[in-house]
Parts: sequence; structure tokens; C-alpha cells
Amino acid sequence: MGKVSKYDKMVLDSIISGIPLTKEQYKKITHVKKSESDIQKECIDWFKERHPQLWSDGVLYHIPNEGKRSLRNGRGLVMTGLVCGVADLCLAVGRHGFHALYIEMKKDGTYQRPSQKQWEAGITKHGNKYVVCRSKDEFSQIVDEYLSD
Repeated sequence: MGKVSKYDKMVLDSIISGIPLTKEQYKKITHVKKSESDIQKECIDWFKERHPQLWSDGVLYHIPNEGKRSLRNGRGLVMTGLVCGVADLCLAVGRHGFHALYIEMKKDGTYQRPSQKQWEAGITKHGNKYVVCRSKDEFSQIVDEYLSD
């Protein structure tokens, strides 16, 4: 069995025992911070619904640059173009004088690493917009504003 989070364990224990969660337990569960991946999934779902034609055109995409790799695998990826610090999402549509919008997803309490700041400086220098998003609401506001005429 895979790793079980504290949240999952509390809910599972409550279901098995038949004893409802206390108010304190419920507060802990409902205030669990979402992962960057969870936030990004919500953003993608929103984008698919709000901008179906752009989604169909494939102009919003995830740049898979995260994860642990073996030294050999990592070296091979770098040799084929992997760049440290690249943003999580790219909206490859030019608007408002920018070539594209790059979006770095961060959960509350986390910040850009130095490699991400360095990549941001390089990409914005060449006419792209770069933003850090921490929620679906922030993402939707930024994307709608960016795509507006």
C-alpha cells in the first residue's frame, strides 16, 4: 500500500470506527493546504471549461520539469534540452505585446527557487510574461486578463 497522508488516515479511521470527526479534526482536514499539483489540476479544469477552443488548439500545456531522476537519466535529459527552473505551464498565445504567458504554480508558503528566478529573468527579457499563481481564482483572473483584447 502507498503512503497514507494524515488527512486520509483521519478520514479512514472515522469511516471504519463509525465515529464522526470532532470539530477540531474537521478543521484540520478542511484547512489542509493543497499541493501545487492539486492547484494546477483545478486550473487546467477551469481552463478547459472556460476556453475550450484554446484547450483544443493545445496552446496551454504543462512543462514536465519536476521530479527526482537518476544521475544518468538527468544527464540525458539535460543533453536533450531540459532546463532547470522552467515554469509549470505555458499559454502559447501572444497578447498585449508578449509572445507567451508562463505560469509557475506555488502553494501558500512556498517561493521561487533561485533557478526559477533566473529562468524568469531570461524569459521575460525576450518578450514573455511570467507570473506566479497560488490558486485557481488567481489563475483564472490572470488568464482572463491576459487573453482580453
